[in-house]
Amino acid sequence: MSVNTTAKPLAIVTGATAGIGKACVYQLAEQGYAILLVARNSQKLTGCVAELAQKGFTDCYFLSLDMYQPESVHEIKTWVEQSNFDLTVLVNNAGGAEKSAPLEGLSDEDWSRTFEINVFNVVRMCRELLPLMGASGRIINISSVTASEPGHFNPHYSAAKAAQNNFTKHFAQVAAARGVTVNSVSPGVIETEGWQAHMQKSAGGASADSALEQGRDKASGNIPLKRLGLPAEVASVVAFLASEGAAYMTGSDITVDGGKRRQL
Repeated sequence: MSVNTTAKPLAIVTGATAGIGKACVYQLAEQGYAILLVARNSQKLTGCVAELAQKGFTDCYFLSLDMYQPESVHEIKTWVEQSNFDLTVLVNNAGGAEKSAPLEGLSDEDWSRTFEINVFNVVRMCRELLPLMGASGRIINISSVTASEPGHFNPHYSAAKAAQNNFTKHFAQVAAARGVTVNSVSPGVIETEGWQAHMQKSAGGASADSALEQGRDKASGNIPLKRLGLPAEVASVVAFLASEGAAYMTGSDITVDGGKRRQL
């Protein structure tokens, strides 16, 4: 397929309605990209696009899709092929783990679902959308510091992110033939809506504000900068990787964790 190099550049962001994904949407929109937001909740997607339009970002569109489903990537591909945009940036942000537990609390299904969204979904998105990208294309996969420093819980998630990082480095070699760069960003503890909800859910009888404060204190105790990260701080790194300034970077992983990971 030929690439329309005269069209407005398009950025696709999955998991786009909250947290890091939503922050990426705003920063890429500010850089002048048309945006295709992808997430499951159509109501949240509609609200996000309306918010963006109010701020003057009118070239924003959405697809309500479940990225656990293999066919979702084909719907995205069809949308791009039928659009008048030049696919330039792909941010694979959809991921996570539906269940949080130690090894003995995880079933084969838990492992399978976690690898489905964090690995197979990313593989499909990269493989199917690369042919639609031109020589200045950028693919950014959102990973996690747990890929290289797994903790006591959620081995399914840390193992999946490690596999994702391995694939990112492999695919960087594949995409280089087209002039497309492929990098990953590994956040540490970021205060997203999801993190806040988890803290409040596990707080027992504590008030919401107290639960958040206790969570911040506990999580930041072994972070040199003594605070949690913000979604916008991760999105800033994504925006850099999407820029011309990062044209000579590929196959790299950038850590955004306040100095917690000390790996050489």
